[in-house]
Amino acid sequence: STALTKKDQQGLPHTMTLAEEYYQAESRPADVVHDFRNNKNVNAGDDFLCDENGNSLAFVVPNIFTEEECDEVIQSGEDAGYIAPGKELGTLRTAKRTLNYQNEDLANRVTHTIGSMLETKLPTLQDDLGEFYGLHQNWRLIRYDPIGDSFCAHQDQMDSFQKKNSDGTKDFIVSTHTLLINLSKDGVVGGATRFYPKSKVKTAQPGQYDYAVDVILPRGWGIAFRQKGLIHSGQPVLPEGNVAKYVAQTGILRTLPKTKLCQPSVFRLGPGLTETVEKTYFEKADAAKNLFDKKYAISSEA
Repeated sequence: STALTKKDQQGLPHTMTLAEEYYQAESRPADVVHDFRNNKNVNAGDDFLCDENGNSLAFVVPNIFTEEECDEVIQSGEDAGYIAPGKELGTLRTAKRTLNYQNEDLANRVTHTIGSMLETKLPTLQDDLGEFYGLHQNWRLIRYDPIGDSFCAHQDQMDSFQKKNSDGTKDFIVSTHTLLINLSKDGVVGGATRFYPKSKVKTAQPGQYDYAVDVILPRGWGIAFRQKGLIHSGQPVLPEGNVAKYVAQTGILRTLPKTKLCQPSVFRLGPGLTETVEKTYFEKADAAKNLFDKKYAISSEA
């Protein structure tokens, strides 16, 4: 069995849930693919994803880590422990992740490498969310094993804290963008970072996953993307390659202007997927997800 293509679905009555639409979309090729492994002629800060008004949603950040540094970060995650999510977390993620992994030195090292670029790039966004402050020391190191591990569609959560100044005033420090760095060795099959830029976080309307943009990075490269409202996922890593995907993720912090109110971005599953957690994975999305499992012969015991 294979997933229905968009052409196959045209003219058919809409009977799928949004969750089923998502798993159909997950098994289809993206509409647009940015494979920077084959196109390294880009500059730091170049946009690869914009909204309908031309505003930046995501940009590329090349050459953050060397091969040796990627190995070092992977090992630090192994030492800390890549933990599979429990059902109590309310997520459909199957990729394993560190828990409360704090690494100030790593944040400072990466800030030293890309800080000047971010200081230049962020004001061009014209979002009035303040100057670059630094990178959050709370890193999320993630491992996708080649057994179909994935991170289903979601919106990232904003990091925030208050910083007390010498005059007694306080600055509100918030993250507006996620920095995601590819640590993986060559040979990963699948595992693209997929964006659904036309999807709305709070909606029950069909078609939220009709348009997808994939990004594939060389080792040590990163992308930065808006947290609030931008639905994205980690595509399944497939058994054919027998190579795990590793990424490092943290928040890009900014000093919020004192006159600016900021509604926080909270972690939220993509449209229709919250119900999948509440009513259990197999009640809402079994049929569509089984298309993927059968195609790649992935058993429930894998």
